[in-house]
Amino acid sequence: MRDNDLFTYIISTIQQGLIKRNITGITILQSYQPTMQGTVSTPVIYLSKLSQLRRGMPSKIDTYDDINDVIDHEEGQVYESSFQIMTLWNQDPEIDTLTSSDLINSVAGILQSEFCIQNLSAYGIQILKILNINNPYFRDDRDYFELSPSLEITLTYNEYFTEQVDEISLFNYGLYSV
Repeated sequence: MRDNDLFTYIISTIQQGLIKRNITGITILQSYQPTMQGTVSTPVIYLSKLSQLRRGMPSKIDTYDDINDVIDHEEGQVYESSFQIMTLWNQDPEIDTLTSSDLINSVAGILQSEFCIQNLSAYGIQILKILNINNPYFRDDRDYFELSPSLEITLTYNEYFTEQVDEISLFNYGLYSV
């Protein structure tokens, strides 16, 4: 599975979950774009890929296709990919709205929901774990303190590669001394 596929599936699942929770007007973007972008002025959720881990040894399965007289050789690998999800939402103390922290808690709830589990499973993706929410503050461009909460999620999925190889047509055997 390619990175862009993972981002597409995660973003669409979060978007659908926000709609189910009646949270609108949120932009969801991949962090660290290849071109320079300014900070989004609307509430935003950023995703970035942190790491990818190959789990265990690759599987190797050979299956004989007697119709086409070839052997299908399949190799598979289990992957764990970790993503950071961060929210930004300028908080105005005069207005009673969701905060950045409220938004990341909603995203965590969406990711743990039955809807999300079923949606990602349809693409062959499972959620391994969701780590604690961090709530750091930073000083923004107007010299105000702003909250930028984030969480880390680890997904697992399988990657397969299949090729056709010719069948064995000659086999030489013998007994040899060691």
